[in-house]
Amino acid sequence: MAPAVRQLSKFATAMLVSYDGSRGWAWDPTIRGTIADTLERILREPVAIEAASRTDAGVHAIGQALCAFTSREPLAGDLQLLRYRANQLLPEDVVLRQVVRAPADFDVRDNAGKVYCYYINTAAFPFPLSRRTEWHLPSRRGRAPFDAARAQQAASYALGRHSFLPFSNAQPAEPEREPVCELRRLDVVECGGGRIRLDVEGDRFLYRMVRNLAGTVARCGSGELEPELVERILATGAWPSDAVKLTAPAHGLVLHQVLLHADCDPFASTAAAAEEVPLCAPVPS
Repeated sequence: MAPAVRQLSKFATAMLVSYDGSRGWAWDPTIRGTIADTLERILREPVAIEAASRTDAGVHAIGQALCAFTSREPLAGDLQLLRYRANQLLPEDVVLRQVVRAPADFDVRDNAGKVYCYYINTAAFPFPLSRRTEWHLPSRRGRAPFDAARAQQAASYALGRHSFLPFSNAQPAEPEREPVCELRRLDVVECGGGRIRLDVEGDRFLYRMVRNLAGTVARCGSGELEPELVERILATGAWPSDAVKLTAPAHGLVLHQVLLHADCDPFASTAAAAEEVPLCAPVPS
């Protein structure tokens, strides 16, 4: 964000954004820049945007939250018209779901956490309609089918407050500033037809932490790793020499929701709540 634009801004507009990350877009700067450019075309003034979260290239979003700052009231306060016009101009794989007014000092980065979903297909073959939104992980020849109970056992060891640095891809020269996170939920949900969904909720996440947890839990479910390994890694702060960390592919991950604080959630209106998207189910085969 350009600091000068933010300082001169008088109006804040909060937005819920959905996008398909299959083109390999990273959140910063491409998608954010695309939205900012679109709003500037409509409003004919500079627009500064802050996002609640960054997503890796290839990761999708259903409920990314952002805030646009302007010096004038957008379209005389007709925010539904702004949403309509923006969605007409944005690429078809980026959609503004909600556009609401927010206090001028609203900080979308100050949130209570995030909810992610990770999708895995353990069937023998990939499904063409969902190949871009789920990780195809069939059982290897000679191995038992995916064991969801075993995967859930591994997931349970990760719950609570820990230093998740062993599950981060932070570079040694650039360590995480604060490696301790609270993982509130890591559920392994069987969706039928060999499909598995991991529901992940935490107060914050380290770089690629969700994808590393997904890769580890999935490998425990497939019998490649023992579930107790998760507990040992978190206790020792390191992977054992005989195990290799696996980062699950980006395309199976979806940022489902940014959890805003109840006392400053601009989307907590009846109209916005009516369009809440439930945890997305896999595409039927």
